[in-house]
Amino acid sequence: MTKQPESHTALYDACQEILRLEKVNAELLEALKCIVDVNPRLWDADVRDQFEPWAKNRARAAIAKATGEQA
Repeated sequence: MTKQPESHTALYDACQEILRLEKVNAELLEALKCIVDVNPRLWDADVRDQFEPWAKNRARAAIAKATGEQA
């Protein structure tokens, strides 16, 4: 088996990173759509009161994931 030139390895790695980021993007977009589409007025009061803190935590996690930082 012949060794690939370094430029081919770098290109492959870049393509893999693009695929990974596309997957992350799709996951974050789905989570944000779920948050936007929810109607907490239909929930019991105790659950409704927990929604805002949960949504903020989810948004923080999405930002951390998108930027590569730790949440």
